[in-house]
Amino acid sequence: MVAAAITEVPGSSAVLHAGFVTYSNEIETKMLKVSDELIDTFGAVSVAVVWAMAQGALKVSNADVAVAISQVLALTAPPSKTGGNYRIRRCRTRSGSRTGGR
Repeated sequence: MVAAAITEVPGSSAVLHAGFVTYSNEIETKMLKVSDELIDTFGAVSVAVVWAMAQGALKVSNADVAVAISQVLALTAPPSKTGGNYRIRRCRTRSGSRTGGR
């Protein structure tokens, strides 16, 4: 939904390089290099895992800025979790700009 909102703006392809939709822990570990240990220790919707997702997206896409969002859906939340809770994290390269790449 975030990528859809961004791409409604003319010229947005100049700033949006990639997007990842990962609904499984397996894909988060394979695509975004989030460790299984981190997911097992803190949970898939934890601040730590969402931060790792954003860092992984930065590395995999060679972008300057990455945003990661994770949510427990209210309709599918087990009794031990509060549905509707979400986490958002942003990270960027130190300089905010990469050289030699996009």
